[in-house]
Amino acid sequence: MEIIFGPVHSRRFGRSLGVDLSPYAKQCNFDCVYCELQRAKSVESMKTIVPVDEVVNAVQKAIVVHKCDVLTLTANGEPTLYPHLKELISTLKIIVPDSIKLLLLTNGSLLWRDDVRECLKKLDIVKFSCDALEEKAFKHIDRPHSSLSLEQIKEGIIRFCEEFQGEIIAEVLFVKGINDTHAQAQAIAAFLAALPIHRVDIGSIDRPPAYKVEAISEESLESLAAHFYAYPHLNVSLPKRSKIQQDSILQSYDTDELLGLIKRRPLSVIDAQKMLDSQTLALLYQLCQKGTIKQCRVGENEFYQVVD
Repeated sequence: MEIIFGPVHSRRFGRSLGVDLSPYAKQCNFDCVYCELQRAKSVESMKTIVPVDEVVNAVQKAIVVHKCDVLTLTANGEPTLYPHLKELISTLKIIVPDSIKLLLLTNGSLLWRDDVRECLKKLDIVKFSCDALEEKAFKHIDRPHSSLSLEQIKEGIIRFCEEFQGEIIAEVLFVKGINDTHAQAQAIAAFLAALPIHRVDIGSIDRPPAYKVEAISEESLESLAAHFYAYPHLNVSLPKRSKIQQDSILQSYDTDELLGLIKRRPLSVIDAQKMLDSQTLALLYQLCQKGTIKQCRVGENEFYQVVD
């Protein structure tokens, strides 16, 4: 698989060019039930490590070819496990134009570590997850590595939000029957309301998950969101699948690139039609006929997903 994927149209960040710091294997200290990637045993550290210069070279080539609003550091797993993160971010700040923001997506599990918080200082945006503050729900939904402590994670999030000078976004994802009670939503809302964050993204499952779990209804989501709206200073965002502009540049992918993209981020049928050029769409349909890619439904939306 490739280090660079996309650009993909992000509902909240515009055109996002992804940088996968673990392209060859899922390496994460969580194994979230709702993960878009395949399930995998949680790990404490990365074993397969891509050299920094390899990542930098891939980014340099990609930003010349692709127009994007954000460069998103993520991983086939958790990006803060990447051991050369500080060096990588420092280099990217030099080579990436100021017009492109550097964003990192994290599960927030390692923000208690001084070295991790130091690594992230030069980023423009950090988005962390906060799915549960109750121990049983946390272990059920996030399936964390045994080395992790919920209290330690909470303390780390607080310290990071106090220190970080860039934009901080929290994401809360509700899963039916696990963390969707009003008491849990109220506790998460109160915790986040005490932090200097710029936005809270609230949602549920809208792409094929790793485990057999279900999204909550839109009505339930609105009801739980009321606990967050109770804090007027919180900038709360609920998901609406935005339309890609008709004048967007259509993307062209070969077979490996297309499979890599859909493996990382299952692609809706509607988005595929609006973002892929005719040659890539033809390739997509061929892969569906061969059984390499299948269609599946999540809620009201149909998605393309790679067959394992």
